[in-house]
Amino acid sequence: MSNQTILKVTQHLESFPDDLQAQVLAFVEALKAKANRPRGVAGATLLPFAGVISQDEARQMREVIESGCDQVDANEW
Repeated sequence: MSNQTILKVTQHLESFPDDLQAQVLAFVEALKAKANRPRGVAGATLLPFAGVISQDEARQMREVIESGCDQVDANEW
């Protein structure tokens, strides 16, 4: 970022009330966290895996996930 941009942002921030400054800070921190997240792999890297799971296996997996993944047993731990 250029010094000019930093100066403009700072000037605007100085005129904001505290609650808006806090919102801007939260937004900047969220942007920074997003920028630092690891990125996925290119789709071409995943192509060798296409078709590895049959339609029937995929259906079975979907059914198991839909029937049991949203249930929590509080006494399980």
